[in-house]
Amino acid sequence: MAAVSHKCLLGFIILCSLLTGSLAQWVKVEPEVVSYPGQTVTLRCQLTNPRNFRFTQVSWILEPTNGERTNIAVFHPQFGINYPTKSPVAGRVGFVLNPPTLDNPSIQIKDLKMTDEGRYICEYATYPSGNEQGVSSLIMLVKPRNMATTFTVTAGNTPVVVASCESSNGRPAATISWSTTLNGNATTLQMTNNPDNTVTVQSQYMLAPQPVDNGKDITCMVSHRTMPQPETFPMKLIVKRKGPPPPECLNSTKIVQDLLGVDTSVLDGIPEGLESKAEPEEQHNTELSQQSQEKQFQHRKNASSTPNKAAAKKTQISSSAVTREEVLELQMEVLQLQKTKLQLEIEKLKKEKENQDLYHIILNNKLLPLQSEGKITSTSIDE
Repeated sequence: MAAVSHKCLLGFIILCSLLTGSLAQWVKVEPEVVSYPGQTVTLRCQLTNPRNFRFTQVSWILEPTNGERTNIAVFHPQFGINYPTKSPVAGRVGFVLNPPTLDNPSIQIKDLKMTDEGRYICEYATYPSGNEQGVSSLIMLVKPRNMATTFTVTAGNTPVVVASCESSNGRPAATISWSTTLNGNATTLQMTNNPDNTVTVQSQYMLAPQPVDNGKDITCMVSHRTMPQPETFPMKLIVKRKGPPPPECLNSTKIVQDLLGVDTSVLDGIPEGLESKAEPEEQHNTELSQQSQEKQFQHRKNASSTPNKAAAKKTQISSSAVTREEVLELQMEVLQLQKTKLQLEIEKLKKEKENQDLYHIILNNKLLPLQSEGKITSTSIDE
């Protein structure tokens, strides 16, 4: 007798399982529905009416991401439609068909809000199997605002943040990754849940920066469901060098020579580096008359005194100018001053040559008549 009872109980369980499984297949919904704030979404639910089952009513239930389970719409063939006034979507929800049917109780929600995201359950009350349901997940999408930046850091052996990337006010949370040849590490993503149900994601790249890392490439990549492809932010690191600038940045004389294509002898007297002071120009004695010498000296003084003072001032490099950008900026200023000085040197040499030529012309004009009279010889002229 006990064996017969056991077989009956087992058969009843199998029959209920088959009926329940078959019934679950008759409640058809979309597993996932995607929408944006302000839009209208349709949540579909259909029933293929099986035989031997009686459906009394259908209800839509909302399980928000953060909140309590709430009825939002109910339809009963005899008692009609009911929209609970305390639901989060009250005044914005309605059945698609008017009047609805048990076979098609799909609903629409207007003017969607970020807080409307959650699980929407289409639930049937049946006899004799009880309640059966289908679940649709409503996913709200918001395109985030993305940005990235690098930080000016000083070379050292301690890891510091050299770059940061942020994807703010998006839904769902964005994914941030980094692409670089640098030997650093990305910090753990930091997520912030905003009051409007959006998410802000931050990521930082840390590195023990070295001088050789200055100017190296680093790219932040932000991936999000609203974007067909990741948004990329190519950047370059800014690493300051500790202490004075490297020696290769100080030899501005060599740079002047290369830029102007002049011989080394022409650059005699020009400072060897940015740390040197420009020296006053030497005065050259000539065999001109005292009056010509005074005029030449005055001309050189007026033309070159001011640039030399500026050069003496500008060619000083402070210990705070430790970045390559600052060194290059100061270096270009010095190069311009040295170029001006070089031009003055060339003008001076040309002027002296003109004066020398004038001297020989005057001398020859005075001596040639004496030579023609036989009072002096060509040998004495050369002497």
